[in-house]
Amino acid sequence: MDKREREISENIRTERLKQHYTQEEFSEEIGISTNFLYCIESGTSSMSLKTLLRIQEALGVDGNALLGEQRIVFSISHRKLGAEWTADKVINLDSGE
Repeated sequence: MDKREREISENIRTERLKQHYTQEEFSEEIGISTNFLYCIESGTSSMSLKTLLRIQEALGVDGNALLGEQRIVFSISHRKLGAEWTADKVINLDSGE
């Protein structure tokens, strides 16, 4: 697990504790096992985007609270008339760009 993933895991745990959820209560709230939540928060397992969005919704926080200063890169590939091009769109979640 890299530094960015560890930061997200730590932010999830911090936000859960701020709201006084136990791991058992919170895992039930978002529909995953307590063991899987432990693995997410300790950084030993990755999660799907769907799980991340459920966590965000249950905590009632915006993306910045969990993702911190992370940036998301969207790659778009396109083929037209035999030509191929790829574009990357970088979104800084802190500034909304």
